[in-house]
Amino acid sequence: MSKVLKTIVNVILFCAIVVAAGLLIPPFAGITTVMVDDVDMQTNLPQGSVAYAVEKDRSELKQGDKVLISQEGRQYVYVVDSIDGSSVVLDDQLSTDGGTTQQELGSTVQKVMLVVPVIGYVSMALRSTEGLIIVGLAVVFVIILFILAEVWKKDDDEEEDEENEDAQEDESEEEQEEEPAVMSRRQKKKARKADKKKQKQEEKAAVAEAKARAKRERQEAKLAKKNKKAHMMDESEQEPEAIPADGRDTGSRQHTGNRSSTGTDAGRTERRKHTENRITNGRNSGKTGIDRRNGRSG
Repeated sequence: MSKVLKTIVNVILFCAIVVAAGLLIPPFAGITTVMVDDVDMQTNLPQGSVAYAVEKDRSELKQGDKVLISQEGRQYVYVVDSIDGSSVVLDDQLSTDGGTTQQELGSTVQKVMLVVPVIGYVSMALRSTEGLIIVGLAVVFVIILFILAEVWKKDDDEEEDEENEDAQEDESEEEQEEEPAVMSRRQKKKARKADKKKQKQEEKAAVAEAKARAKRERQEAKLAKKNKKAHMMDESEQEPEAIPADGRDTGSRQHTGNRSSTGTDAGRTERRKHTENRITNGRNSGKTGIDRRNGRSG
């Protein structure tokens, strides 16, 4: 219902705008406007109509054109029947008792472009108290229609919201019914992503392990090389002396070794004896001092 009222209001407002534009704009655009808004007006135009005419050169007239003839406050619209120089035969087709008349025209004439009925009544209404009251009531009526349209629009919106909620509930139920299939597809997609991620991680771990193994192998090779070198040095130091070809050299070497070992043992024995003598002398001197003290005290 609100849409119907809104449509009525819009139509009324559109008509009001068109009428106002038709009455106010043409005079400012240089268009001659003849408005039949008086019952005493001498014219062959219907009551409430408005005629729009523009100034044209007489040479531009042709048969069938409408012209506006204004004489002593009278406004008549005629149809050109024939043209003979400046003399033109005009046909009155708007009057009930019309006929033809011959008239001399000037160098310029008012050529009628359009005759619009009814809209002249608006001008007539605005010139009288009764007309102003009617226009005011029409405005109030439009305002009331607009308010009712807004009120019913809220009700319609609430109904639409309820219908939308019901539709959403139905859609949610359908989605819940379809959810297992959707979830299975999602789970498959997630599983594929997880497998790809796991595969990449395993590849990275394998590469890292290969690098670590190669590094350990290099370190072990370096360590083995170093140990081998140290072992070779030890073997060179512990290598036995070559057996001399001459036995005398061997004897002399053994004799020299015996002498050096004997000298070393003798030195050690001497040092040990010297140390024991010092210890013994110290003990004896200590005993002598004790005996002297005892004699004195006695």
